[in-house]
Amino acid sequence: MSKKRPFMKKTLLIFTSTLLIIAGLAYTLLFTQTGNDLLKPSIQAKINEHSPLPITLEYFSLSPSKIRLLLQMDQENSILFEGTYSLFSQEFDIDYDIRLTKLSNLNVSTQRELHGKLLSDGKVQGNPELFKIKGKSDIALSKTEYAIVIKRQSLDKAAIKLSSLDIATLLAMLGEKAYSKGKLDLHVQLNELDPLNMQGNIVLNIKQARLNPKTIKEELGITLSKSSLKADFSATLKDNHINYITKLDSELAKVYSKGKIETGIQKIDADYTIDIKELSLLKSLTGTPLYGAFYTQGLLNGDKKSLLVNGKSNIVGSDTSYEVTLIDFKPSQLNLKTTNASLKKLLYLAGEPAYADGKLNLTATLKSVVPAEGKLLVKIDNGIVHAQQVKKSFDINLPYTTFDLHSNADIVKEAVTANTVLNSNIATLNMKNTHYDIIDTSLVSNYELYIPSLQRLEPVVDRKLYGELKAKGEIHKEKKLTLTMHSDIFKGRLDGKMVDEKIDLAFQELHALEVLQMLGYPKVIDAPVNGTLIYNTKTKQGKLESRFEKAKLQRSQMTELVNRLAHTDLTREHFNEGSLVSLIDDKIITSDLKMKSKSASLKSKKFIINSKKQLIDARFALQIKKYPGDIIVAGDINSPKVKLDAKSMVT
Repeated sequence: MSKKRPFMKKTLLIFTSTLLIIAGLAYTLLFTQTGNDLLKPSIQAKINEHSPLPITLEYFSLSPSKIRLLLQMDQENSILFEGTYSLFSQEFDIDYDIRLTKLSNLNVSTQRELHGKLLSDGKVQGNPELFKIKGKSDIALSKTEYAIVIKRQSLDKAAIKLSSLDIATLLAMLGEKAYSKGKLDLHVQLNELDPLNMQGNIVLNIKQARLNPKTIKEELGITLSKSSLKADFSATLKDNHINYITKLDSELAKVYSKGKIETGIQKIDADYTIDIKELSLLKSLTGTPLYGAFYTQGLLNGDKKSLLVNGKSNIVGSDTSYEVTLIDFKPSQLNLKTTNASLKKLLYLAGEPAYADGKLNLTATLKSVVPAEGKLLVKIDNGIVHAQQVKKSFDINLPYTTFDLHSNADIVKEAVTANTVLNSNIATLNMKNTHYDIIDTSLVSNYELYIPSLQRLEPVVDRKLYGELKAKGEIHKEKKLTLTMHSDIFKGRLDGKMVDEKIDLAFQELHALEVLQMLGYPKVIDAPVNGTLIYNTKTKQGKLESRFEKAKLQRSQMTELVNRLAHTDLTREHFNEGSLVSLIDDKIITSDLKMKSKSASLKSKKFIINSKKQLIDARFALQIKKYPGDIIVAGDINSPKVKLDAKSMVT
């Protein structure tokens, strides 16, 4: 036993010494400045693991009863914690001072253009199981007080009283333009934050606010007069219910809603009224510029799984009702009925000029919104085209035009198949099978066109035309607009293709008499004509190449003159070889004519027509057997002066 005692005493001494050394090292690391400095890198690394911003632990001091930390983002932005704590009771009482004096320095980290400053100070008191944060701030020139209770590392209670916050300053802080100025009050008292048993009240008031017309004009391109803005929101939270009332009143829009929300199952039962004086203010939300007024009222009922929105509206002067089903807050089904809408107001709504007006009726039944699937019926009654606006926008002169339109469409898998009929006092257009792809906006359609009187197109083509036109073809629109055409016209056949502004026509067996009659020209020749026409509607330039056989000249001033002077009746000649090549430069048509029979030939030395002024200036070389002579035709194309140049007959 005597030998064991020294051994145990020695072992106890070593164990005690080891504990003392460990305790000393721990004390040195934790509670001396030297130890604190050694721990700083590790603590800084741990903080940055959970911080959205890179932070430097500028100062760290920990003693058995006091702590002081200085967190530095940069020279202008820092957070200071300083206070006391107890190792045994784990109670702490720590003051904090948040001094973000230059928020713009944090833009890279926050990925937002912040400006101004944010100052706040307060106290954290309690223990890890239950502590309270209480502080104040002058954010956006306000007087703000707040208190938060954390229980078992979760939010338990919260209160904030924010008075007279300056809206313009807040917008500037968040990197937004000063669209408005005014004051905002917010009072929040949440006594229980358990989602299934929430208790509290929220009150928000926006007062003395006005929109800034200059900024709105510069940023949104919208011209507005000064507009006041007032908003009130109040909510009572009890158990899992939120009863709310919200009102927004301004010279541009009024919004009202009242209802109940069950937070547990995300169910809502509410009514709403929206009265917007100018839709263009919603550009930042819709991504599409819309214009004009909008009014609607309706009901919301359902939950996240299925929410029904139904209401009515007078949009674009209509009587509109709608019903939308949302699944997971995304549109699933839609029923829409619009009657007596103004086409002119609809164009304005879409940011388009008033090309036309009329009464629009629309019925849409979509059993699926994405992908779109359902039926669509569109009717326009008593339509009238505004010719002055069409001239201003497209440089096209239209006659007085009235129209009706009827279109019936089926929508399947983001594709629209429609039958459309457009009746006007100018023409009838029947598109029996139109296919439009909503995704890539491509269009394929056939069409039948009937123009009963070409004379009505005089303002468009800038000349008189006579007769009627029936044509059919197809329309293709992908990257370019392509239009094909076929017409059995002038006792022959006409086929054409238009790609954007370029027109290519090919014709066979067109009877010249009927072509001249359509153009309103004297009927000077009859022949079946074959050829091509290339024309650019943008440059108004083109080329006509035609050839004809079995041509016969009709009686005219020229044939009468030749018969009287040369005792030869040209109307009895059969010109079996003939061609006409014309270059078109806007209203000026320069042609080369060649005709030949067994005993006579006629060719142009000069052949110019001004289609605008209806003037002709031409010299034709006529040879009958061996006798030459020049025929001069000049003046009004319908009654020109025709004479024989005697000098040209001298051989």
